[in-house]
Amino acid sequence: MKKILLVQINKVDRLILQSIVDVLLERKFSVNIFPEIFHISINAYDWNEDKYISDIILKKFQSRFNNFPFDIIIGITDIDINNTDNFYMKNGNIAIIPIKNIFNKNNVNLSIERINKIIFYIIGMYSGIDNCKNYCIMKGFKNIEELDSLPLDYCDSCMTRIKQNNY
Repeated sequence: MKKILLVQINKVDRLILQSIVDVLLERKFSVNIFPEIFHISINAYDWNEDKYISDIILKKFQSRFNNFPFDIIIGITDIDINNTDNFYMKNGNIAIIPIKNIFNKNNVNLSIERINKIIFYIIGMYSGIDNCKNYCIMKGFKNIEELDSLPLDYCDSCMTRIKQNNY
């Protein structure tokens, strides 16, 4: 079974991380939380845009975790990143999910479900699935409304492909 590592980038509530892990474990994924917080340097901050620079964060994150013995390494952060058009950034086996724009303070459960859907989508992409035609998370999404309308699950076809890739 392939292994997934979740990493806090700056401070993310441990209850949110544990809720994510619980859903992944319930679905039989192998997942761990990195015990330390990965801190972002102020050098990655764009003072003109008042946001962190996604390319710098991704490079630093990748250089820190690239040799870790996990198949997928996912960083979760609540800092404001200049990557607001996307729900995640990825390079190689590394992905970062900036949750600031998807987090709903009035509905934490919805926010956790959104994060899990993005993680499921990332796992599916690493399994070689690209935009499924069925009603499943791998159908893809372009905005928060589309993300909310999709199930937190894979169709039978996508699940078969994920199992073939040992997730």
